[in-house]
Amino acid sequence: PPHSSNYSTMAGRRDRPGDREKRFPKVILVALICAIGMGMASIMSSGSVAETSTTAHLPTTAESPADHVQEAFAEAAVPAAVAPPVFSAPEPVRMLTPQPPVAVAPVPVAPAAPVISAVSAPVAVAPVPVASAVPAVMGPGGVDMAGPNGAEPAIWRAAPTPVKPLWDLKHKSNGDAVFGLMFGYNKIDYQRFVGSLRAEGYQDDIVLATSTESNMKPGVADYLKKQRVLSYPFGFQCKKRGGRRLLVTPAGCTLTDWYEGGDTRGPRPLALIRYEHYRTWLDMYMPQSWILIMDTRDSFFQLNPFSADHGAGRGLNRNENIDVHLFEENRKVKRVGICPFNSGWLGCWGRDVPKRFANNSVVCSGSTLGHHAAVITYAETMIGEFDSQQCHVSRGTESDQGYHNYLFHTGKFAEKGLRIRANPQGQGVVNTIGAMNGFRVPAHMKGPLDTFWKIRDAEGYILDYPGGPRSPVVHQWDRFGKELLPWVNRVIAK
Repeated sequence: PPHSSNYSTMAGRRDRPGDREKRFPKVILVALICAIGMGMASIMSSGSVAETSTTAHLPTTAESPADHVQEAFAEAAVPAAVAPPVFSAPEPVRMLTPQPPVAVAPVPVAPAAPVISAVSAPVAVAPVPVASAVPAVMGPGGVDMAGPNGAEPAIWRAAPTPVKPLWDLKHKSNGDAVFGLMFGYNKIDYQRFVGSLRAEGYQDDIVLATSTESNMKPGVADYLKKQRVLSYPFGFQCKKRGGRRLLVTPAGCTLTDWYEGGDTRGPRPLALIRYEHYRTWLDMYMPQSWILIMDTRDSFFQLNPFSADHGAGRGLNRNENIDVHLFEENRKVKRVGICPFNSGWLGCWGRDVPKRFANNSVVCSGSTLGHHAAVITYAETMIGEFDSQQCHVSRGTESDQGYHNYLFHTGKFAEKGLRIRANPQGQGVVNTIGAMNGFRVPAHMKGPLDTFWKIRDAEGYILDYPGGPRSPVVHQWDRFGKELLPWVNRVIAK
């Protein structure tokens, strides 16, 4: 089956939050027996005992088993009193210094505003020396493409890694880059992701971990080559458990050719392995580069994400004191405490952790944007936490999103010197819309993107709040597949 940087999972724990509360207390049982003995059977016969379940159930879909179910669904009930969302201008940015969180009870949802984790010293952006063994070369066909924003001639760098990109393509080391994992799909899937980005005038690198050329589906290899996608055909082996192909399950996979000395980390999910790809590729770029890490199959582009002008005074500001941008899901319908997936993943660090952050917004691990030095720190911090915590071993969790949220909400990223902005859904470079149509969201709280959420313009493009402009990147669009698929294939796929 096809695979991408999208993975589905449950909490992976025998006792999930809420399980113990569902067991019938012995005290009540004794009381019932006594009541019957006292002649109160007629009273008891008129009542009933209701049991509420918060156990997550995976939906039945036609998607690949490698798709992110994690991002779209929350089982716990949302208060029925919450009215359909009305969006207003965001509040001024709050500067927060991470402190040890304390246990708090859930509070009414407040209007979302960007959250910034501030630290005293920013990440040092030191020049990255270019090794003499890796000479600068001209681009494909001898074309000397410009650097970021056309500021300087491109510097091309060949990959020194054991696995090299297909077709002898080279990295544009002084440009920006989009990273992702994407293999096993049809040409149309690449046209939505790659083609929509190129159609917006983006000429810098798109770097993907892919299958070998011989294993690509018809037309894919020619398309990726034509679009100058640096395609790394990495090899891997996955263990099996219970008869399932554990490409996306906790038994995990090992890399067969990525490291010269062999893979020493042990089996782990591809959702985690992809960060090792990112860390390797980061060595190909220079301090001025900005990097966007994206889920692939369920994302498309409407604008160049690295542009300084996205309309209405928005755009990527490379000069503000922000190192990394994270992107929240819609908090009106999804928060840590009402999502059994995200609260379950956070339980890997202790049962109290999901409770401490119950009212926090969920930050999606499928999109991260930052400058070169900061993304190195981000990737290394994630990999270090994978290696030390190993939730895929202790709890059977194959997702990276639990790590992503834990490191942000506890201030661990800030402790590494990262100044992070968590952009509310619909207010940043990436607009993550999937939760807005989650199958556990009450019917009165969801509807079409155009008539209910009112975030489509007359031409069908997805808008930011409030009232536009168009979102540069749309993530999890397939959760609105019935509404969007014909339009995406007709307008977006290139």
